[in-house]
Amino acid sequence: MFIDQTNFNTKDILLSFEKIMTVIVFFILFLTLFTISGSSSSLTYGFPSSSANLNRELHRIISNKSDETSFLKQNSYSDIKNQTTNSGYFPLAYSGNGVDHMNINLVALDKTGIEIGDEIGVFDGDLCAGAAIIEDKHIKENSISIPASANDRTEYKPNGYTPGHKITLKLYRKDNVYILYFVTVNNSRDIFEKNESMFALIDFSKSTSTSLFLNQKEINLYPNPFNHSIKIEIYLSQAQKTVCEIFDVNGNNIRTFIPDNAEANNSLIEFIWDGKNNDGQRVAYGIYFCRTNQTITKIIFNPSVNSN
Repeated sequence: MFIDQTNFNTKDILLSFEKIMTVIVFFILFLTLFTISGSSSSLTYGFPSSSANLNRELHRIISNKSDETSFLKQNSYSDIKNQTTNSGYFPLAYSGNGVDHMNINLVALDKTGIEIGDEIGVFDGDLCAGAAIIEDKHIKENSISIPASANDRTEYKPNGYTPGHKITLKLYRKDNVYILYFVTVNNSRDIFEKNESMFALIDFSKSTSTSLFLNQKEINLYPNPFNHSIKIEIYLSQAQKTVCEIFDVNGNNIRTFIPDNAEANNSLIEFIWDGKNNDGQRVAYGIYFCRTNQTITKIIFNPSVNSN
């Protein structure tokens, strides 16, 4: 019987060609995946440092902080209050838990000059939208996350960050406040965005020191602590708008004083705070803050002292 060898050989060749192409395709896919896997392990995130060890440390910390940030979002920031109530010097502009927080993640603390007991505040102008005190656990973890609340007021004075405003970090240490120098890392931005995160590396050596306790020629509060009333004296060397405000530890405005001449020049302005709020009601004993323009001073309202 005659067999069509031509037809048989053609089919055989086609089948062999298909097998060869399949092997080639799988081989190309394997090489591609291997290349991507190899390259991803060498990413450095573009940190502003030539140290490979620092890059690896930042990579590790940021990875951990990213997981924490995701956890916070999933739990609707249920523990924000616990993270912010340990603040002692900077009065928060909002009360309660705040809203639409942005996580300010400070990484590689051992490279920054930050110390236990330092208080770091997140500021939008003169408004503190978040603050925390550095504790031993933060040093051990080598990082800290500070939630900063967004503004939720439609009128009057803002009580938090306005989206799109630049992030400013301040540090309080031993009666001095420092404007912190920092660089953002992990492709984050130093612009406030609701429900987002910023990762930053601080360089304390480049930070600017400015005492918030003005000298006796500019402001004087006495007696402090007090149990009945405290006198606030403000000396103005040049014309400027002056408002004196009393806040509680939660950032709530308790009392506001506005001088008759709001832009006085070369004059002494005096206020007497009698421990009452704007409604004339006596407030609870405890710690309060007096803010005059950019100056914040702690006031202690204590019933046991013999001040008057």
